[in-house]
Amino acid sequence: MSNNFNEEEITIDLREIGAILKRNAANIARVTGVCIVAAGVYLAVATPVYESQALLRVKQPKGIGSSLLEAMPMGNAMANTQLMNTYAEILKSRSVIVPVIEKTEEPNKEGKFIDYEAYVKAKVTTAPFKDTEIMQLTVRSKTAEGAQKANNLIVEGFLNRLTELSRDQQKATRGFIEERAVAAKK
Repeated sequence: MSNNFNEEEITIDLREIGAILKRNAANIARVTGVCIVAAGVYLAVATPVYESQALLRVKQPKGIGSSLLEAMPMGNAMANTQLMNTYAEILKSRSVIVPVIEKTEEPNKEGKFIDYEAYVKAKVTTAPFKDTEIMQLTVRSKTAEGAQKANNLIVEGFLNRLTELSRDQQKATRGFIEERAVAAKK
C-alpha cells in the first residue's frame, strides 16, 4: 500500500514566491492604495454613532411562594431568564420608549417623530450581561449627549413603569385579600 504523498512530493521554493511578489508588486501596491483611499473616504463621509450603556440588576423577587430551592445560588435559572426577558420587553415597551422619542428626537417636516419600531430596532439593545442577574442596555445616537440622555430617560421610564406595575399588583392583591376576608367573616 503506497501513499500518494510519498510519490508526489510538493516543495515550496521561497525564491519563486519572492519572484512572484516582485512581479506583482505594482498590482499589490495599487490594490492596497485603493483600499486605503476607500477607508479614508468612508471615515470622512460616515456619521459617527455614539453608544451609552447602562447595567441594570434584575433580581428575582422573593415572595410568599419562594421555596428553599429558589434561595440556592443556581436554584431557579429558568425563572431568572424569564424575568430577564420580561424586563427587556418592558424596557423596549411603547410606554417607556415613546416619551424618550418625543424628548430626544427631532420631528420631520410633517411634524411626526421616528416610528417606534424603527427607533427600537436602530437604537436600543438589551442583553444579559455574561451569566449574571445584570442586564445591559445600550442606546445609540448621533451625539454622545443624545445617547446619554436617551439612556437616562429609558432607565427612568423603566423604573417608573416597574413602580406602576408593582402598585397595580399590590392593589389587586389587597382587593383579593379584602374579598377573602369578607367571605371568611360570612
